[in-house]
Amino acid sequence: MKGNEVHCNDEVLVRHALTAQWLAADRNIYLNEFGEECEVYVKSHTHANKTQNLFAEKVGHIAVEVPLRDQKDQNCWRLVTQQ
Repeated sequence: MKGNEVHCNDEVLVRHALTAQWLAADRNIYLNEFGEECEVYVKSHTHANKTQNLFAEKVGHIAVEVPLRDQKDQNCWRLVTQQ
């Protein structure tokens, strides 16, 4: 989906440029002077099974560009706006 529009409430993955790992957040809530926050870090949380990548290779995508495993919830982000 690289290069396509991102709509509100779509789930996205954010990749750290230097490490090529996905941005993640834990479910622990920390209270500070700004309110409730979660810790954000760089780590790819992946499922054990691999995805089907033969089609991506057939249409010309380089294997490095295609994630081999599905990401867990810690790596999924959603852009939310106030209405």
